Amino acid sequence: MTKFKWTEENKKQYSNEYAQMKWISDDEIRKASEERDALLLWLKEAGVSFGYDETKLDCRRLAPGCRCCGDGQWSCLFINGMCNARCFYCPTTQHELGQPTTNTVQFSTPEDYIEYIERFQFKGIGLSGGEPLLSPERTLNFLSEIKMNFADSLHVWLYTNGTKVTPSILKQLKDAGLDEMRFDLVAIDYDLEKINLAAQYIPVITVEIPAVPDDYELMKIKLREMKEAGVQYLNLHQLRCTPHNCSELMKRGYTFLHGPRVTVLESELTALKLIKYSIEERIDLPINYCSFIYKNRYQGIAAQKRYAEVIKKNFEDITCYGMIRTLSVTGNPDDLNQLAETFKENGCDAERWDYDSTGNRFYFAKEFASFVDSGKFSLHIGYHLSYMKPAVSFMNVFKEIRLKSGKKIVIERQPACPEFVLHGKEAVEAFKTLFLEPGESHFSHEEEESLKKNINNIDEIWEYERIVPGLMDYY
Repeated sequence: MTKFKWTEENKKQYSNEYAQMKWISDDEIRKASEERDALLLWLKEAGVSFGYDETKLDCRRLAPGCRCCGDGQWSCLFINGMCNARCFYCPTTQHELGQPTTNTVQFSTPEDYIEYIERFQFKGIGLSGGEPLLSPERTLNFLSEIKMNFADSLHVWLYTNGTKVTPSILKQLKDAGLDEMRFDLVAIDYDLEKINLAAQYIPVITVEIPAVPDDYELMKIKLREMKEAGVQYLNLHQLRCTPHNCSELMKRGYTFLHGPRVTVLESELTALKLIKYSIEERIDLPINYCSFIYKNRYQGIAAQKRYAEVIKKNFEDITCYGMIRTLSVTGNPDDLNQLAETFKENGCDAERWDYDSTGNRFYFAKEFASFVDSGKFSLHIGYHLSYMKPAVSFMNVFKEIRLKSGKKIVIERQPACPEFVLHGKEAVEAFKTLFLEPGESHFSHEEEESLKKNINNIDEIWEYERIVPGLMDYY
């Protein structure tokens, strides 16, 4: 989606508040971009590792759970929806116990959730909330059952604000097999007492907090204190604005950025400056800036790919974004029959091509695109999203997965956009060259731009086919 479209979406989302929010100006865009570019250049020259298409840094030493996330092999189970902290940046209300939930699907028993883990072969589980320790029996029940089934083959971590951490609960968590504990230190005014205590019981201690601009000077002091208290990893997130926390963020005078979710400019710059400071001061505490674009892109891609594998058809492919791509041509039956004969003669796997029920459309996988005469056929390209739902909506194509316990999970697919149709040999061949050739295709900028000129709607198609590296543009 273009910058203009996201801006319009943000205007709709925030409605009356939009005009009162401090949006970044053109002059601020220039100054902030220059400041960020200078920070990123300094960090690269200092040896910082930029991973996941340069959306996450420093990637030299990531917490074990973060590696599971980056690999697309983790599931976050929200144990409850209650929290006893009232953090100004919390994106949602936290007042209901609810049922343990992941991706909108409830798992009332550990047994059901364990089958879900097995079905999708997760390597890491995050137990979150709310505050999981407000329902300790439920948390311990899920944790102990999960670890009993998977032992060390599954890394399990717990998110907490620390207010309910005691020697007793820590011992129970340790005995149940908890691998990692993640503290929201901002929620307890950066008090390290509970972290000091937890480090005596839990193997890995991580602090995971938003980068709060107001607390930059305090954080510079706390970095060394965290290391001394037993913190092994520090994860910094970018503050995100939601209709729930918008008024609180506005009170602090933050500058807002447009995008798929509204974010805070000063938060990103604070995170980058803290990484720079830690290197300059030689503070041996790994800091990971988990940018919004990383979370939005890579966590979304992982889910898309996971569910796309379930519901895609044999002749369809999955793009780098996790979209299901459908390639097809239309024409008169004689031409399509001749195309089918060509596929057979070349030994193309019959599972990877097909006709539709009318016989007027021919579907094929990307590896067979070279057998399609670009001068004879127009190319149709469809993209679909896939996702998990608690029940069938009856609005989209779906597939039910029944777990051993009898619980059903629904995977649905829906069009991400209207179908694209490319007419003419130059357009079709340009698409094949850019997106369908095997392996990594490397073009000079001039070659790429020349190919792109042959394709109408190339900017829209590009969004589904290619990942643009780097942090989000400011606008």
